[in-house]
Amino acid sequence: MNAEFNKRCAMLVVQPVETIIVAVSGGVDSIVLLDLSREYADQTNKKVVVAHFNHKLRPESDEEEKWLKNYCENKGLEFVSDVWVGPKPKKNIESQARKVRYDFFKKVYDSYPSPVLVTGHHKNDLAETILMKLTSGSRFKNLVGIKGRNELDGMLVVRPMLDFTKNQLYIYAEANHLKYFEDTTNTDTRYKRNRMRHKIVPSFLDENPRFLNQMAKFSKEVTFAADIIDKHIEVISEKVISEKEMGWEIDLVSFLTLAESERHFVLESLFQDALIESGSRVTDRQVEAIEKMLASHRPNGRVDLENDWQFIKSYGIASLTKVKASDMPPVNVLITSKVESIGLPNGKLIISSIADSEACAKGDHEFELELKKEQFPLVVRNWQHGDRIVFNQEGQRKKVSRILIDKKIPRERRSDFLVLIDNKKEILSLFLGEESYLSIGSETDKIHYRLTYFSEE
Repeated sequence: MNAEFNKRCAMLVVQPVETIIVAVSGGVDSIVLLDLSREYADQTNKKVVVAHFNHKLRPESDEEEKWLKNYCENKGLEFVSDVWVGPKPKKNIESQARKVRYDFFKKVYDSYPSPVLVTGHHKNDLAETILMKLTSGSRFKNLVGIKGRNELDGMLVVRPMLDFTKNQLYIYAEANHLKYFEDTTNTDTRYKRNRMRHKIVPSFLDENPRFLNQMAKFSKEVTFAADIIDKHIEVISEKVISEKEMGWEIDLVSFLTLAESERHFVLESLFQDALIESGSRVTDRQVEAIEKMLASHRPNGRVDLENDWQFIKSYGIASLTKVKASDMPPVNVLITSKVESIGLPNGKLIISSIADSEACAKGDHEFELELKKEQFPLVVRNWQHGDRIVFNQEGQRKKVSRILIDKKIPRERRSDFLVLIDNKKEILSLFLGEESYLSIGSETDKIHYRLTYFSEE
């Protein structure tokens, strides 16, 4: 077993390492790991540091920490420990305990030169993890279960005992007279992993005594398949996805020529890189909604994601965008006189009679209105859902939202459009800078006014 462990370490630790930080809880897994790591360190001239985190979840945890500290002193090993202080969460305690434990490991890791963190995960843990991921609906690449080596929060983490079963560890501990502690909470089947360990995995072993080996083989094949998929999808993604200031943009025309399987993994890769690794979840339902939206004939659509992310489809372009507040703050300005300059967030608007406007400077965009004196005062404000504007001589009205859609205004720009309203709350114009859509009224005795827009320098 020692020779096999040393071989695994040599395969997994490929860069120069001076310090082996061994995560030790006091259970049989970590005690065997520590014993094997000591021998490997002696042979390779490396320093061993024992890192122990006391979760304070069991009455006996303090005694176990004290024993482990004495053990390390007797063996000449450096011992570093910490405790979980304060009240413990009543929900998701397993994930919270893991977080504070690995935060501690990170502090230890950063305190030593050229370190590697080794943990005592074994073949039973691998099978349990795969089953847990399968039952929770995890994505394909996550079905690897537990990797032999990976980077976690800037730490090189190595798991050299994944080829050993739990039973092999018990046999090794007994043969080498190693003392260890049994965590009583490991038998509590209220926790999902314990149910897998004590109920589900034994039933599979009854069906097939080689079940653990089969799961290890499955993990290896998923690793190989994921590697092939990643390399293929990386080439495709470079052709159809481009990174933008606020997210990523997909060339929808090119994307839709891909096979369905390629489209699926392009999106999955994008979500993994852009969202999941930064802590945002994407559910299966959201992925299905996005795939359906992209394949539909409707030109526009949107799926809201966690942490202010949105997946938007807009006229041949799809984008994964971080939502930001509109560049234009809310506008609501009263216009009382016939000649007035109105300050806007991105420029200014001057309203004047045609005669008066001749003396005005030339603006970036101009459009004319016919108004009666009694229509004043006017109001400029942001358009609202339900707003309608007259669009023909017969007085028929159309929703402002429909005009913006018909004009193919991207969804993210629509909220910035403004409307000009008279004192009877009739919408006279819809505009944003150079773009304007005028209400079409009947021919009556009106005065011609000109609206001149000046963009902000």
